[in-house]
Amino acid sequence: MQSHARLTVTFDETTAHIPLPIGECRMIANETGLDITVETENLGGLAKLEDVVAEHLLRFAFREDVQTLAWTRG
Repeated sequence: MQSHARLTVTFDETTAHIPLPIGECRMIANETGLDITVETENLGGLAKLEDVVAEHLLRFAFREDVQTLAWTRG
């Protein structure tokens, strides 16, 4: 069984910051969609963080018409 920790999420009408054990997630909503930035210490952690965020986003956005999830690495 997987346990979920309580996180201290800060947000307003258009932005959110979520500190996670393996990195950080920042979200900005705009008229065309939701921009998500994830940051972590290493490349292996980045792939895991992308997967975790995408899985949760799809699970919680089941009522939305999610067209695309695409990560761009900078």
